[in-house]
Amino acid sequence: MPLRSLSVRILALVGLCLAHPPAAAQSTPVLSSDYAEMVKAYAAGDHVAALAYLRAWPESRLRQHNEGLKDAVVSIRKCPGCPTRLAFSKFPVRAALLLHADLETQQQLNPPESEQIPVCGSGPQAVAVEHLAAILLLIDPEAGAFVKRAFLGMAGQAMWSHCFGEAAGWARSGLRHFPKDPLLLLADGVAHEARSFFTMAPAPPVMGLTPASIRKREALKAELLELREKARRSFEEALLADPNLVEARLRLGRVLWRLGRPVPARAALDELLARPAEAPQQYLAHLFLGRILEEREEFPAAEEHYLVALAMQPLSEIAAVAVSHARFVQGDVEGARKQLNAGLEAAKGRRDFDPWMTYLLPQTPGGEAIMDELRQSIAR
Repeated sequence: MPLRSLSVRILALVGLCLAHPPAAAQSTPVLSSDYAEMVKAYAAGDHVAALAYLRAWPESRLRQHNEGLKDAVVSIRKCPGCPTRLAFSKFPVRAALLLHADLETQQQLNPPESEQIPVCGSGPQAVAVEHLAAILLLIDPEAGAFVKRAFLGMAGQAMWSHCFGEAAGWARSGLRHFPKDPLLLLADGVAHEARSFFTMAPAPPVMGLTPASIRKREALKAELLELREKARRSFEEALLADPNLVEARLRLGRVLWRLGRPVPARAALDELLARPAEAPQQYLAHLFLGRILEEREEFPAAEEHYLVALAMQPLSEIAAVAVSHARFVQGDVEGARKQLNAGLEAAKGRRDFDPWMTYLLPQTPGGEAIMDELRQSIAR
């Protein structure tokens, strides 16, 4: 939008606010005239103007707004035929939800542009999103798919920002409405698994540890166990909802291994390889199976899986090192050296991420793609 047109839109919104203050007598005060105009601007594609206006709201106004939305949820649930339901039925609730979601993303989530610890949080815009989602589900029987995608998109954006707690929070918010949705369950599990990867593991026990050090070490162990158990439960529930969800089965296998349960872990990965799956997922399944077998000292079988993984990803340094190590522990030192040198040389030609890296942390802003899809849907 041209700068002049944008400025005019913002000034118009501000002028409308002054002309129609929120306290004006209305059947549903939360749907004030200036709020309606702001949401209308967003729905029309004037996202920058609408976000600028909402960002300028004082904290007291936003708090009052969220209380009004909360009361509206209760009113519509208790009295489907009352004026509140009618007012929201005529209001572009989907656009309002996305407007608050966009500002929440801008204010609380930062894109991963550096290696610094991410700044994450959850603010009052998230509260507005949750209330609006509840209202939308109450007034529109066909809104379920939209609301699911919105929560999934927000979870994905939080993951892209390395905000794992917030990602799990958005997934759980969606699960409160759709407790058996496989993709939301998967998103919850991925967030917990990623958080466990970035949680510092306790150092090995040594003599002379102080009571404080012992307590800290035990707390870290308990935190890791809890994160992995939450991930396991989410993946298992996702598979109950959709047995064909390959990523959930892959991740379940690895989490079970991390929990010290190699037998069910191996069963999950074997079942994955017995079903159709994309090449990156098969590659990872072979890597994980090889690791399980290596721990059980079944080195020839482990090497076989590593070799299959390497054949699927010839430029994979990870697979090459795994093959080299499997040969080394079997006494083939020269074969291990040759494989390692070949793998390191081949890895110089890689121009994309190894699937192992994208497994640990999604490397594409898939959440933003979902939110953009929803924005386009309200514009049609």
